[in-house]
Amino acid sequence: MAKKYGDREGGNYRDGIDLLELGNGEFKDPSNNYEALQKGLISKFRGEVLCGNVERGAAYPGEHPLDGIKPYSIKQLQGMNVAFIGLVAQDMATRAHPMTGLGLAVANLDETLKQLIPEVRAKGADAVGVMAHESVNDCLDIASRVSGIDAILAGRDHKRTPEGCEVKAPDGRTTLVTEAGSPGAFLGHMRLVMDTSTRSVLRVEDRL
Repeated sequence: MAKKYGDREGGNYRDGIDLLELGNGEFKDPSNNYEALQKGLISKFRGEVLCGNVERGAAYPGEHPLDGIKPYSIKQLQGMNVAFIGLVAQDMATRAHPMTGLGLAVANLDETLKQLIPEVRAKGADAVGVMAHESVNDCLDIASRVSGIDAILAGRDHKRTPEGCEVKAPDGRTTLVTEAGSPGAFLGHMRLVMDTSTRSVLRVEDRL
């Protein structure tokens, strides 16, 4: 979600972005201490960094991997409370980078959402968006299994969805899944149309 284009400061684009979801590329660290991620990105970023399904491995039970990461953020947009939940693919390692995520425990996306969605709803979220570093097809599957999601922003497979893909969730709502390609070729614009009297989502619109 961008308020404006970033301004270059000290060699980094830091301004104008409210939320950032970590992808598997950010966890490439053979040293297994993630100091470069902490110092090079998180400590410099002025917005909120999200990733709700990553923790230290067995040696660090129950600890978040890095300071400054939150599982979700609830923003007030034109009087409505919109929750954004961040997730990264469970299989972070790739052939090119087999050490990605070394020493981290990455929780199942479905189970993480089933825990976090009731939590954000209890805190007053009128709508729930998921920022998932996962493929469009996998996100469609997740939306078909997990209730309470209004929209999912996918990101792992670098696909372009000129029109968002809709899927019926178990609770009967329609969840929109969309992705804006890579690397910065498009700006994805998503619009939540909401009923202010019932504080519910009527529809979700998007375009590239």
